[in-house]
Amino acid sequence: MQQADLIKFAKEEAEWLFDGETDPSSISEALPHKPAVLVTDGGGMLRWTMGGGGRERGRVGEMEAFRVNAVDTTGAGDAFVAGLLHGLVADPSVLEGGGGGGKVEEMVRFACGCGALVCQGEGAIDPQPTVEEVQAFLVEAGREQ
Repeated sequence: MQQADLIKFAKEEAEWLFDGETDPSSISEALPHKPAVLVTDGGGMLRWTMGGGGRERGRVGEMEAFRVNAVDTTGAGDAFVAGLLHGLVADPSVLEGGGGGGKVEEMVRFACGCGALVCQGEGAIDPQPTVEEVQAFLVEAGREQ
């Protein structure tokens, strides 16, 4: 954690490691490298800070998890992180809070879609989605809102 540029915690992990704290900005500020921090909460709210920590300097936000009929949540967190990494490979500036115009939200939404799709299948490996499957899911989810 002392050198990472990006850290993803489950809410329970953040509470355990930071004496009950789950606010991504506070967690980022508590670490010397001021990494981007994301805190997931299963089917609940995802919260993040990107861009060096802090509420003023970084990009902060939150997003509700997609509502799906969960069969098995095994691998959902891994799929979420894979979705984040997919977005960061395409546009590394997002990690510093760059890529304006909703790029952070777009990347996080894609990652949430990855996690949601995995929850709808059994096991951690077989339900891992392709980019095309995630994009189709996000289009459909957008229609339902």
